[in-house]
Amino acid sequence: MEVKKFNSKYYDKVNKIYEESFPVDERYMPLEEMIKVPNTELHCLTVNDEVYGFIYTIKHNKSIFILYLAVDEQNRSKSYGSHLLAWCVNNYKGCNIYLNIDELSPQKPDYLTRIKRLKFYQKNGFYLSNVQSIDEYEHFHVLSTQKNVDLQEYIDVDNFVAKVLDADLSRIEVIDISKVMNAISQAEKVQNSNTKKENREDAFGRE
Repeated sequence: MEVKKFNSKYYDKVNKIYEESFPVDERYMPLEEMIKVPNTELHCLTVNDEVYGFIYTIKHNKSIFILYLAVDEQNRSKSYGSHLLAWCVNNYKGCNIYLNIDELSPQKPDYLTRIKRLKFYQKNGFYLSNVQSIDEYEHFHVLSTQKNVDLQEYIDVDNFVAKVLDADLSRIEVIDISKVMNAISQAEKVQNSNTKKENREDAFGRE
């Protein structure tokens, strides 16, 4: 297993993963344009020179923003995503690394999936900050490899990313993260309770 800088022989597989992993409204540009954008880097996770996943980053001063992290559908849940994140943290030593995840709102139908995604990043050394990035359609939580996010630094990064992507500027807000964490804790308790109940019912059914 090796992380390599993108080259043209990986194009078809990376493009396939890109299109299968992200809906159209999350693909800011075609892959052929992405690889030409200044201040960005695309690296591929390979096994025997076959692409299993990729990570696409944007660099601004001493900050790195992970725009895309994806693994081939057939190879998910095998620690390849964790390997890419570990490589990223090691490769950009001395830099603050940021990424966004979908809002952790109990009102969202995929709330538990969003919590699972947060746990994945936390397991790999990222912290949930008290900063949100808000665009016209969605709220996003900011995760970082630093426990305490420098608000102005993140605003600068977010503005730079918008410029690179030719996108509208987001609104940046500071939130009470304790409310988010309390809601997550409550949701996990309910989920654990339901799991135990299902296990008891399964056990009773087998008697």
